Amino acid sequence: MDEPIRAPRLGIVHLLAWTFASAFCMAAYRWSNIYADVPDFMAPIYMAQLLIHGMAFGAGVTAMCGMLQSWSISRRGMWHPGYWLVVIQTTGAVQLLVLLVATPFLRDGFIPQSIYYSIVAVASLPTVCIYILATVFATNASWRAVFLLGCGTSLLSAIQYLAIALSMLAVWGTLNVVGNVVTAIAFLLLLSVCCVDLAKRIPRDWIHWTGIATNICHIFLALSLQLWVMLARPN
Repeated sequence: MDEPIRAPRLGIVHLLAWTFASAFCMAAYRWSNIYADVPDFMAPIYMAQLLIHGMAFGAGVTAMCGMLQSWSISRRGMWHPGYWLVVIQTTGAVQLLVLLVATPFLRDGFIPQSIYYSIVAVASLPTVCIYILATVFATNASWRAVFLLGCGTSLLSAIQYLAIALSMLAVWGTLNVVGNVVTAIAFLLLLSVCCVDLAKRIPRDWIHWTGIATNICHIFLALSLQLWVMLARPN
């Protein structure tokens, strides 16, 4: 069996890269003004999303740079499970940029809503493909289940955007409920698998844990958003 890839030592360069990538992501959020039309009761959770999403995507991109640095030194070795999540976070950052760039054009009427959400749906598909690859190459059944559920949530998200593009709001509502349930199960499973790894003292590096932490942040935010809508919506 191949030895795991050795991550570079975490240094000040990586922290500076994290700061820059996070600031760039937050600046893109502000530039797009994506939350301009949200109701007042949603403003606090969206501001929290802006901050945490920016830091999480920045961390994911920084970890991806660490992966490329390791790969440039040694092109052989086994990936830790979190490495796949780092690739997914980097892909998600690109997907977010597509969304943020397209948002002002939607608001100004340059592109119709159907085209906008179709673009977002298509931009979600690379994440589905990476989850499939991660599932195929996983050497542990528990991690394979984590990646399979992640693939399911990403695919449901893409179909939801497509349903909005086609004005199939009833379908979107059903998929939203199913997606939230699958996301919650994926969240609990990921935490459980990580606890098992820690209990077994399986050696993991900082890139792996960055992938885990950023993935947990995004899942937690997605579930928090749905909970906020249910609890904070005015009667």
